[in-house]
Amino acid sequence: IALYLFDEGAGHMIHDRSASSADLYIPERYTVINKISMVPFWEEFEMSRSYWKSVIENVVGFLPVGFFFYAYFRDALLLRRPMLVTVASGLVASLTIEILQTFLPTRNSGTTDLITNTLGTYGGVICYKHVCPIFRKKYLRLGLISELAQRTAAD
Repeated sequence: IALYLFDEGAGHMIHDRSASSADLYIPERYTVINKISMVPFWEEFEMSRSYWKSVIENVVGFLPVGFFFYAYFRDALLLRRPMLVTVASGLVASLTIEILQTFLPTRNSGTTDLITNTLGTYGGVICYKHVCPIFRKKYLRLGLISELAQRTAAD
């Protein structure tokens, strides 16, 4: 149907090497026409396999963000409200991603992603709060961490 070799080297025209000769024009400045950004979740919602797959991917994808940011804010920076700061950081990261997606022609930005990414961040915090005490007790029994380190981590 069309054959574009992109061998022109300069200019704004990409020539079709097939019989149809439908040339492509590359504009001076890139713009996305009629791009919809931040679609409300009630307009995005659908009972389809791809929708729920996307929801699960977003939640699972942000679990590590919540897990490691919470660990950092709690144990390294010793913040007073590490959970709040972690979830807010996940929200800001997600919002940044959604805003940047408005400049990509093949991507859509929506509030469902914002909500699910934030839930994933919160889930990571919850995982850290439940998993780390179990590991601390196990490593204390094995003698891999000292009682002093255990008491410091508990504070």
